[in-house]
Amino acid sequence: MTTTKLTVEQKIALLPYSKVEQHFQQSKFVLWEQYAKVMYQAWLAGRNLVVYGKGGFGKSEMTYHFLELLAQVIPDYTSDLLDCGGADSTKIWAGIRGDQLPNFIYNVESSWLASRYVVFEELFDAQLSALVEMKQTLTSGCFRTPLQTYKSKCEWLICLTNKSKAEVLDSVSEESRNTVDALLQRFPLAYQLQWSAAELRDQWCWRDLLYKVKPHLADPIVDLYSAALQQAHVKYKSTHDYMSPRSALHLLSTTEAWAASTGQQLTLQHFLDTQWAYPEPMQMYFRDAETWWVDPEPPTPEPEIITEQLDICEMIEALAELEVKEISLPHMQQLDLKVKNLCYAFEDSDPYSVEKLQSMFGKRLYQWQIFTDTTFVEA
Repeated sequence: MTTTKLTVEQKIALLPYSKVEQHFQQSKFVLWEQYAKVMYQAWLAGRNLVVYGKGGFGKSEMTYHFLELLAQVIPDYTSDLLDCGGADSTKIWAGIRGDQLPNFIYNVESSWLASRYVVFEELFDAQLSALVEMKQTLTSGCFRTPLQTYKSKCEWLICLTNKSKAEVLDSVSEESRNTVDALLQRFPLAYQLQWSAAELRDQWCWRDLLYKVKPHLADPIVDLYSAALQQAHVKYKSTHDYMSPRSALHLLSTTEAWAASTGQQLTLQHFLDTQWAYPEPMQMYFRDAETWWVDPEPPTPEPEIITEQLDICEMIEALAELEVKEISLPHMQQLDLKVKNLCYAFEDSDPYSVEKLQSMFGKRLYQWQIFTDTTFVEA
């Protein structure tokens, strides 16, 4: 199948930047604004991009999130992901065709060369022989061996790595340096994705992360944990000690699991019981917090939510009587799915009721967002 390469004007028409902003605003990510612009600008220009930085700050997740949006708007969208750590030629070119042995014929038609958009994880950790072949292919736009030829369909490549371009060159052998340098030149754009020291020391950055990723946490717990992270980074003297958001969430999950085993809501005592998992500055903060900590009040029961299976008319009546002020986001998401399933089931047999149900739920959803000051995000 042949695809037509899109012009910049066509790309803008298919995907204005306002849609990119909306896509990320509805995600779990924080501090995404600059990276969203970088991805969009590199995609518009069709220039290959190296994204580097310490692990755990969302390089892979945010990149895939952007590609998910492209998949929704780009005709004939295709993409591929290749983990290149230690990869040899066989892996890079999708294996060898067994029916052609003893000739080495690669499955290039099934490789990343057949996709419009490709993400390489740690590309420069591949074996030298594979890097040489990739450099030659990217330079010519065509895979060539004495036995086969295949024209690349790639339009945009992204390389995700923990190392900057300079660090990549410093880490390879003298034998590999010229090849790696030539391959790096095929990626003219580079961006470091990592929270700055100021952001790591900003309690509000950590609070925003927790509210998005852990919306079930009580406000006092969010305040406690975000303050502990802030204080720890204030005391760190080396960037090597900085904790990534991923690491911070992993540690918190350990404490949450311990709290669940006790059958209690999360409190300071659970952080003290699991403090061995945390770096020393955070342990100190938890111990100091004993002098002022007050356990949060048990959560008040939520109002009755519509859980039973109702037909479309019963759901309309139930929505008309529903009190939305204290309903949580997860419950509202469940209700949204129930309404969508009913609309799908009755769209042909009872379009009038479907329209009425959609209108009623829309009113209730609008009221809920006003009362709770919350933006609804689909599950």
